[in-house]
Amino acid sequence: MRGYLKTVTFAALSCSLALAAGCSSGSDGDAQSGSGNQAPSGGSQQAAAGGVKAGGFPIVDRPITLKAFSRKDPQHGEYKDMLLWKDYEQKSGIHIEWDTPNLDSATERINLLFSTQDLPDFILKNSLTSSQIMQYGSQGLIIPLEKYIDQYAPHFKSLLDKRPDIKQQITAPDGHIYFLPSVMDYLPSNVGRYPLINTKWLSKVGMQAPTTSDELLKVLTAFKTQDPSGNGENEEIPYSAHNINLAFQGIEGMFGLSEQIANFHTVIEDGKANVWLDDDRYKKALEFFKQLYDQKLVDQEIFTQTDKMYFGKLADGIIGYTPLYQPRNAGKYANDYDAIVPPKGPDGDQVWAYLSNGVGVGNFMITKNDKYPEATVRWADYFFSDEGATAVYEVKEGEVYTVAADGTYHINEDLLNSDSGFENVMGAKYTYYPGGGALGLFTEKQMLPTMEGTPMPTYIKKVQDYLPKTVYNAPLLEADKQDKLTDLSNDIGKYADEMRAKFILGKVSFDDWDSYVKQLDKMGIHDMENILSDAVAQK
Repeated sequence: MRGYLKTVTFAALSCSLALAAGCSSGSDGDAQSGSGNQAPSGGSQQAAAGGVKAGGFPIVDRPITLKAFSRKDPQHGEYKDMLLWKDYEQKSGIHIEWDTPNLDSATERINLLFSTQDLPDFILKNSLTSSQIMQYGSQGLIIPLEKYIDQYAPHFKSLLDKRPDIKQQITAPDGHIYFLPSVMDYLPSNVGRYPLINTKWLSKVGMQAPTTSDELLKVLTAFKTQDPSGNGENEEIPYSAHNINLAFQGIEGMFGLSEQIANFHTVIEDGKANVWLDDDRYKKALEFFKQLYDQKLVDQEIFTQTDKMYFGKLADGIIGYTPLYQPRNAGKYANDYDAIVPPKGPDGDQVWAYLSNGVGVGNFMITKNDKYPEATVRWADYFFSDEGATAVYEVKEGEVYTVAADGTYHINEDLLNSDSGFENVMGAKYTYYPGGGALGLFTEKQMLPTMEGTPMPTYIKKVQDYLPKTVYNAPLLEADKQDKLTDLSNDIGKYADEMRAKFILGKVSFDDWDSYVKQLDKMGIHDMENILSDAVAQK
């Protein structure tokens, strides 16, 4: 079996890359006709007709139009109105027609497009799983990119030369590269959420930051009962998150659980994958979460909450403790929050489970419908340059940021301190990175300015000692194993999610835990563990 999993270590994530862009050969690609894994027929001829250049701007001699799919996160306005895309169209000579469904409907929309083969030219900010990418790649609906990378992506090729681990991670078992990733080479930004607590509320109730699960219960109870907002309306929500998955992830580490393989609720123990949905530690975490829910210490809308609802509550200043990356999403209440050391659980476990490995999956893909794959790859490659990465996060000098004498970037204060929230105003008018998944290579140079004026750079010191030591992306496997893993994951995941809700809501008693575990065994949870363990062994 050949399956790729990428290990992340603190040393690798802490190192900044000094990347020099490579030089292209200057020749057009020789796209082959046919189906399956070949490039779409006529690609090179169309590109030549459009005059695609191997380097420099504009990318094409005459303007072309591409159709693109991307998701619209809650922070986003219309893509066509974002300054990033307006400026890049002028620079590149490529106009984009955007199809951007809201986050809640993006997966349904992209699945429909593939089922009908009414495909865009390229997909940005992925809404596909690893298994779907493999499936559509093998069917020829998503085209291989390695030939175009060699000739039309000097910045990305330079990255792969310097980071062969990235090339290994994004290469499918059939030898093809079907997507370009998002690469975040800055450890503080690879921690997707931090344990943020409302320090003003702590002061109001006369308590210190909680260090254990028992102390956390006491603090949340005080937030619920002592009116720390001071408005007398009893509207405080002691603990909340974007949704039930992220809310539970903020609790699971106190019970020794983490997410060491993305999307599979897995810890690696003795070199083996343990999908912990049947683990007694998970049962204890569920019992703790049920206690929070029963005592109304966790958001009572957590099972149906959308990102928009969550951000609205943050902006209203009614959340006490939350896993959150950017405190400025709380608008005028941003300075009320600070990170704490993750609380220790009842058995001494202390893990903060929100670490990613810094390499995204499927952040950019080209479909068989694209008549200009060379130009499209060049369009994408820009974001792996320092200039392109800066355009994504800082967008435009003067209007969004200034450059100090020492060369550092500084976001304009009116944007940083916007009452509507920094990422909300950036997503509404300027760029698409809020919500995550932006294409490109991003380092401290781009990320640190977005944290200016907040204690965010210090957050990593609070959690670093409690992060998982290794994390992996979901594996890319040979077709038969990928299909089996997908089927197992879909069935087991759906059942486990349903039972999680029933346990927490009291619709199923914990006396029925053994029956739940037996059902997971019957559904093949250990088969899933074996596939994942084999993939880990191949790292």
